[in-house]
Order: sequence, then C-alpha cells, then structure tokens
Amino acid sequence: MMNTDKNKQIGMYIHIPFCIRKCKYCDFVSEAASDFVHENYINALIDEINGYDAGQLEGYGLRSVFIGGGTPSAVKAEYISRIMTAVKEHFADICGHLTEITIECNPGTVTAENLRIYRDAGINRLSFGLQSAIDSELECIGRIHTWDDFKNSYRLAHEAGFENVNVDLMFDLPDQTMDTWKRTLADVCALEPKPSHISAYSLILEEGTPLAAQIESEREQGIDRMADEDTDRAMYHYAQSYLAGEGYHQYEISNFAMPSMESIHNLSYWECKEYIGFGVAAASNKGDLRCRNTYDIDRYIAGAWQNKEDIEHLTGRDRMSEFVFLGLRMTSAGVDTEEFKKRFAVSFDEVFGDVTAGYIEKGLLSMNDGRLTLTPHGIDVSNVIMADYIL
Repeated sequence: MMNTDKNKQIGMYIHIPFCIRKCKYCDFVSEAASDFVHENYINALIDEINGYDAGQLEGYGLRSVFIGGGTPSAVKAEYISRIMTAVKEHFADICGHLTEITIECNPGTVTAENLRIYRDAGINRLSFGLQSAIDSELECIGRIHTWDDFKNSYRLAHEAGFENVNVDLMFDLPDQTMDTWKRTLADVCALEPKPSHISAYSLILEEGTPLAAQIESEREQGIDRMADEDTDRAMYHYAQSYLAGEGYHQYEISNFAMPSMESIHNLSYWECKEYIGFGVAAASNKGDLRCRNTYDIDRYIAGAWQNKEDIEHLTGRDRMSEFVFLGLRMTSAGVDTEEFKKRFAVSFDEVFGDVTAGYIEKGLLSMNDGRLTLTPHGIDVSNVIMADYIL
C-alpha cells in the first residue's frame, strides 16, 4: 500500500474526442465517428491507463478526475463506466481522497439510464455545454440542441441525483445582443434548482474553424455580426454583477460558483498542481516534465500513446511564471506570495517586484495580506498583465 499524502494532490484528465457533430467554432481534437471506432478508442484508452506506472505516484493523492471532449456523453455510458473502473482499480492506492469526478455533457445526449450509469461509476459532477438559451444563437454556432433540450437534460440530471452541475455559457456570439445575453443569464438562473456553477466565456474565433472562415468572408463583404470590444466588455461586466446578485461568487476570471461549489479540478490547474492525462491529445504535467499524446486518433488507437510528444522540461523560471499568471486568474485567491517563496526558495519581490509595483501604481493589481490579485479594471487587460510575468 502506498503512503499517500492528500496534501500532495494530483488531478487526472481523460479525453473523449467524439461528438455527434462538431460545432462551427470548435478547434478541439474531436470528430464524429462510429461506435466501432468508439469501442476501439476506449480499449486503447484503458490500455493507456493500465500501462501507466502507478509507482510514480508514491506519496500522491488523486483529488479530481475530469472527463472532457469532444462530447463524452456522445459515447455509450457503459464505456464511461469501464474507464472509471480502470481508473479506480489501477490507481486504487491513491483514490482515497478522490473528491470530484466530472463529465462533460451536451444537452440532448443524456438519458435517465446514462445518468444512472454515470452515478454508479462514481461521477458526481456534470458540466453541460449550453452556451446560449436562444435557439437562433445555438443554431448559428452549430450546436445540436435547443433550449428545451437543455431544460430536459437538466431536469433528468437532478432527478438522477446530481446536485453539482455546471452550465457553460458564451457571450460575444454572432448577432448576439445585450438583451439576448441578459435573457440567457436570467433563464439559466431561473432554473430549479439553480446550477451550482456557471462558466461564462467570450467566444474566440479560432483560425481554421468554419465559423472563423464564415465571419472573415462576411467581413470582406462589409458585414460584421460580432460585437465590438466595448460591447464584449459590457456583456462580461453585466454577467459579473448579475451573477453576484443571484448568489454566485466569482472565483476565477470566467467562473462563478455557489458557496463551496468551486470546481476542484479547475482550481488545481490555476494553483499549478500536477496532473496526468489519458487519451488522444491529453497532456500531463508532473514534476518538471510536461508532455502530451498524439493528436491523431487512428495513431492513438494503434498504440502511439506509448510514445509521448512535445516533451518539455520546465525550468524554475518557467514554473515561477506559470505560478503567477495562472494564479492571477483566481480573482479572489490570487497569487500567494508566501507559497511562491516556499516553492522557489526566493522572495516574490526579488523576482517580480518591479513589474508588480508598476501595475499596482496603475490600479490594475492589488496586494493584500501577501496575495496579489487583479483589480476589476485589471481583469479587462489581464492578458497584457500576465504576459509581463513571463520570464
């Protein structure tokens, strides 16, 4: 039996790269495929899990598992159950403190039976990719569901006993207005019971996606259906104030939670905790080593998971930079400068004192009780600020 220490936490990400139909804005590794491909992929995924040297995790405690995609709920629920059985059996010695197991679901792809199987497999958190409560906006970005589909899936989730449910929302969609964004937020917060967690992201037009190509073509014709920067910021600020009024606490730039319902898995990334990844394109970050699996699903199924790619040995300077710019994403906790000193054996001010003082003077950062956080105005220019902490 391993000697595990729950304070030395590690997370696990499992990638399911399949969906019913790829959304127009999506640049993730995902595709529609047959059940034959699904099964072969799941078999390879379980081989990878069972092939991991669990001895490397002596002294660790597995705190969270996140099953993402793609659309994990697009494959048979029995496959998800098999994956979780493999995880719990192969990593049995470090699962004593496993607190949160999340699966991403698209509205309209879950059934009462699927949800029962998820619960039996130990999954205790769902993340629904709603994006909008306006059907025309959903159609525009290529989502396969409607608002009514989501409401039905949400009802089934709570009937199945899921109390921890996240809802993903997006603003700055094509043709979206402030009024339709307000309606989406109001409709989601009117659900019974309210979601325990809401994520709100601005749409990013990723190069190579159908939506980006469509918008670029329209712009060449003098048509622009995207919000300008001022409207984008107004939508974000409205979400902040509205969700606060509905009882949600903003704990990260794009994430809002009811009391004590923050995502443990997401926090582990922002707190620079280690993680291991399984599945095509999944990354691992342990010690000073970062690597990922192949992006090619066929190669992955054929066994390419045995040969990691993009292997990177992080320096102390790399780790310092990540600790700061990821920590700044946490709008309440921020960067713990005492923890910085413990991790890197050097004071925060010695490394980043000058850049920090400049941003504090500009009112973009705030230091309280040894914690550095973005101010409200700082959040609006956070990308610029974070870039200045890269050594």
